Amino acid sequence: MTKGTTSQGPRHLKAHTFCRRCGRRAFHRQKKECGACGFPRTTMRRYDGVNRKVRGRKGQGTGRMKYLKDVPRKFRNGFRCENVYLKALPEKKEKEKEKLTFRERLLEHEKKLENEKDKEKPKNNRIKR
Repeated sequence: MTKGTTSQGPRHLKAHTFCRRCGRRAFHRQKKECGACGFPRTTMRRYDGVNRKVRGRKGQGTGRMKYLKDVPRKFRNGFRCENVYLKALPEKKEKEKEKLTFRERLLEHEKKLENEKDKEKPKNNRIKR
């Protein structure tokens, strides 16, 4: 058999199939690895020498951003979470609540608790001789 046209006919087996992660036909069936995204590795396959177009297709912000899409909103609210201290805080005016962050409200509440403890303690009125 020659190297040319006659050799091209019997090639009917596929080396690559569709990748589960990126959807491209780059998953090598024998090596069990995607040539485009590197699946099943946890980190995406990426090189610095890749041109701008590919970075725009595969870069940050082009996928689901399951965690990152919530970060700016959480940052604005001071990364607060449901907490016992927050529920125990006395009600204030709405305007004051908007100005204070969660951490500031928490510190205020702790100061009030300390003041209450100081008031409860009996003072020694003994005169030192």
